Amino acid sequence: MMKRTLSLPQILVFSFLLILLLFALIKSPLFAFSHAQAAIDESRIQYLSVPIVAEDTLSGIALEYYSDEFGSMDQYISKIKEYNSLTSDAIYAGNYLIIPIYAASDDVS
Repeated sequence: MMKRTLSLPQILVFSFLLILLLFALIKSPLFAFSHAQAAIDESRIQYLSVPIVAEDTLSGIALEYYSDEFGSMDQYISKIKEYNSLTSDAIYAGNYLIIPIYAASDDVS
């Protein structure tokens, strides 16, 4: 069995493709999501306990309290689900949701 070696052009093409792949992964939405979350000033987040009524939906409540500092609406809903240990968007009347809000700098004590 003969051992195969790569030529210099093959190595260069392979290296270029590998660098291109790494760049694509770094610029992917998943990486952007982690950057957006890291940019939130956690010291300015306050929490509200919001009662759920029969007509409420998770996205409706999120829309009411959303601010741009949380990134996209999907990111904000994910944050709400994380704080409330929700595995789906289902919420039930009579319960409460913990809602993160981004406070203005003069609101933080």
